[in-house]
Amino acid sequence: MPAALQQLDERKLREQLAQERFDFELPRKTWFTLPEVAEHTGMKETFVRELIDNGGLDAHAHNSRIIDSKEDFRRHYRIHRHAIIAYLLRTRTTDPLDSLRRQIELLNGLGPLGLAVLVEEANRRRQKLAAA
Repeated sequence: MPAALQQLDERKLREQLAQERFDFELPRKTWFTLPEVAEHTGMKETFVRELIDNGGLDAHAHNSRIIDSKEDFRRHYRIHRHAIIAYLLRTRTTDPLDSLRRQIELLNGLGPLGLAVLVEEANRRRQKLAAA
C-alpha cells in the first residue's frame, strides 16, 4: 500500500475514497432535476420518482402548470447533491477500499494501450465535470 494511504486510518480512508468517487461521478452542482439524477445514477426516472414519493430520496417538490391548462399541474422535483450522495452511501453494497483494491488489480492487468485509453477517458471526464 502506498505510504500516503498508510498514514490514514482505515475509516478515514474509506470516507475519503467514497467522497472522491462522488466527486468523479456527480457534476459539482448543488441541485439536480429528476432526469439528471436518473442519468447520473443509472436509474430510471420512474424509479427515482418512486424513491422520492416513498421517502427513500429527499427532494424538494414544486408544482408547475401544464401548458394550455388552467387546472392541471405537474409535480417537479429538485434534489440536492447531498441527498443523492446520502442515498448512494445508504444503498451501496461494496466497501470503497475493497473496490479500489479491485480496480488496482484490474489496472495491473492492462497493457500500455489499455492504460493510455483509460487515462484519456479519465481526463475527458474530469474536464467535463470541471465545466459543469
